[in-house]
Amino acid sequence: MFLFDSKKEKRFWKYFQKNEEKIYNFEKDQGKIFDELSIELHKIDNNLTFEFGSIRNNRRNFVISADGIKSAFISVEKLHKQTPKLKLFNVIKFRPRRKELSNIEIANTKIKASEVKYILLFKDENPNKVGILLLFKNYKDESRKLFIQVGFLFLDEALGEFNVITKVGGVDFTSFDSKYYSKSKPLNNLPKDFDNYFKNA
Repeated sequence: MFLFDSKKEKRFWKYFQKNEEKIYNFEKDQGKIFDELSIELHKIDNNLTFEFGSIRNNRRNFVISADGIKSAFISVEKLHKQTPKLKLFNVIKFRPRRKELSNIEIANTKIKASEVKYILLFKDENPNKVGILLLFKNYKDESRKLFIQVGFLFLDEALGEFNVITKVGGVDFTSFDSKYYSKSKPLNNLPKDFDNYFKNA
């Protein structure tokens, strides 16, 4: 049970409810609405971010994310706990797993999920976590920062944001030229292997 001053959270939801229809139809003025939402979320925690789902049965998913930053998890929990009844939205805390992994494009570089493989590294510094090696078809050392960013986005999609922060230990990145390539598996197998590991741990 959280004991906290909920004024900031209530103020956010008051803004959200007042503008619910406009936010629901954000495509009409996406830049402005996204900027407003970011400003309101950052009044609670500068690390908070959000995602929207597509319209289904006249509702959208509104995802509140800590952007992979563990210290912001408590802010996500607090804000989600104060969620009022909304007419047009389902509110979800933390980026959820995706049944189908998306291709990711950053800085004019597009990486297909089908061109990423993984190996679970069962020995981690933290016995309650598992390490992961991600292998990219077109990985380059000079673009390592980009592949790290893309890699964690893929992990969020495959495992969900909460699991990545709380159950994933060390993560490393390499190419298909790695000597470990023969032991790797397609990325879409990761959720099942990950769940089985913790089920049998």
